[in-house]
Amino acid sequence: MRFFESEKHKEFFGKPSYADHISVKEKFIHAKYAEKRFIHKVKDTTHLLSVAEQLWEGVRANDKKAVYRLIVVYQADVNAVHGEEASPGSDSSSSFNPQSESEEHCIDEFLDGCSLLHLACQTADIGMVELLLQHGANINACDSRGQTPLHHSVMRGRTATSKLLLARGANPRIADLEGKTPCHLVSELALNDVEILSLLKVANR
Repeated sequence: MRFFESEKHKEFFGKPSYADHISVKEKFIHAKYAEKRFIHKVKDTTHLLSVAEQLWEGVRANDKKAVYRLIVVYQADVNAVHGEEASPGSDSSSSFNPQSESEEHCIDEFLDGCSLLHLACQTADIGMVELLLQHGANINACDSRGQTPLHHSVMRGRTATSKLLLARGANPRIADLEGKTPCHLVSELALNDVEILSLLKVANR
């Protein structure tokens, strides 16, 4: 029998056998999946910058398994912003810039102020967007141009992602620095998706 120690309660749990009572099995399942007692969370902040870089790369590569591990095990910041420099003594995971200096100038304008959720709306699938939202990503975060993840998903014609964001409470009335809201973009791009139009109508009430 394999035993696990809960750091929170200092209790020992044995992985239940087939013959164990159902209450024992339920207790084990709850401790493992609901309370995540058996996941070792890393408290050392020495390598948090590299963790932030890994999180960025994981989202860009649409590697949900890696992203989940970084969030749960290393407690990486899901609201990290590209281009921000960490202030002395601050959590390094709150900002990141994984590109080399030679590549920086090519992408700074495009990614400046973007959060991981912005990036997911550009490069990943709806599952990655859902994962970030479930772990506290700011759905209405604005980049340096005042654009939200919903702006990004609408501009790229990612209708499934746009629907998810709207269903989760994204504000379609937030205007960017040019005064354009996601609603304006939907009209400009002549998007005729019935579900998106319906969600926009509900959100605008």
